[in-house]
Amino acid sequence: MIGRIVVAAVIIGGATVSGGAAYAVCADADGNGSVSVTDGVIVLRAAAGLATECTPAACDVDGSGAITVTDGVHTLRAAAGLPIPCTAQPTIEILGLEASDTVVRGRVTNADPQTTFVVGWARTDRYYVQPRSDAPFTTITDDGSWQYATNPWQQVVVLLVDRSYVVPSGPNIDYHPKSDPGVLAFAEVPASARVAFSGSTWDVKSSEPFATEPGPCVFSSANVRVDEAGRAHLSIVRRNGRSTCAELVNDRSLGYGAYAFQIDGPVDALPPPSVLGLFTFESLTRELDIELSRFLAGPWNAQFVVQPYQTPGNRFRFDLPATIRTSHRILWRPDRVAFASWNGWDPFPPSAENLVASFTYTGPDIPPPGNERVRLNLWLAGDLPAGVPQLEVVLQSFAHDPAATE
Repeated sequence: MIGRIVVAAVIIGGATVSGGAAYAVCADADGNGSVSVTDGVIVLRAAAGLATECTPAACDVDGSGAITVTDGVHTLRAAAGLPIPCTAQPTIEILGLEASDTVVRGRVTNADPQTTFVVGWARTDRYYVQPRSDAPFTTITDDGSWQYATNPWQQVVVLLVDRSYVVPSGPNIDYHPKSDPGVLAFAEVPASARVAFSGSTWDVKSSEPFATEPGPCVFSSANVRVDEAGRAHLSIVRRNGRSTCAELVNDRSLGYGAYAFQIDGPVDALPPPSVLGLFTFESLTRELDIELSRFLAGPWNAQFVVQPYQTPGNRFRFDLPATIRTSHRILWRPDRVAFASWNGWDPFPPSAENLVASFTYTGPDIPPPGNERVRLNLWLAGDLPAGVPQLEVVLQSFAHDPAATE
């Protein structure tokens, strides 16, 4: 059985705050849906260190990080109908979900049911909005509870959203929806795999046991790790008679700027049909790619692409030499996309002798920023060649400079 799940952290305006128990009203310490003198007594008892069920989500009214006498005074003021400086953040939780359940239930905290909603997602090979694509918004009752029917799932993700939230276009998505615009909080069962790499949080793509795009390939969270030196390892591994792939997805849209990638180890001879992708992706027509792959770029072993790649002038192919360390860069501006690859880890711009290839695109297919994510993946369009049990690529670093113009 999967028991009561409370979101461990929610991302709001770039800040991380702790989740908590289910209270629909700020300062509602006993969770009955209203604030009374009893709530004030509960908060004051918690401030004095006495036994109470008071939690910071409901009782740290001023957001100081501790439950104090001041919070008790604020609660008593609220009970008297006076205004209080409530800074408690919205949270959402999933209650009592079992693996075979077809209904998802939960509660929200510190959210107005008149202006917020719940949007559910079920992940199998990809994420599908629930309960239906034509009815994605679940209402919240006055006591903060909600429920909806769901289709079969490997993972359930629920979002607490405001009126600005727009369901991503298309029948499904292949990234975690937690940081889309308009999301106030999220919860999930079971917990997703995430890693910290180069100062960013990355979701580890998982589609097991299903194959999904690109490839199609089965993406496994076991194929990604970050070592003690902070380097990200992406692997292709054969398991149970089939090859599994790896992908990291940045947990938020970064927008315009320079995207820089450093690779530790040779990547010039990745065997077909393997692909190392360093790219930004929103959709198949809003995508900027550095792809190191003789399978895709043949007879060369690398390419720069502004999608759609079939459009003349949108692709530049080249040969990456057998170098241990390489750097790669995408500069994305409203009027151009400039790609570069060079030997070594020297900062941009590289010396002329180290520059391997560069390409500047100014055509009509420059994507606008919005809901894109930067992604790092190692995948296969088929199976590993005979005698190759697995592949690994090591990424030294990633950096994004939003102010870069050259």
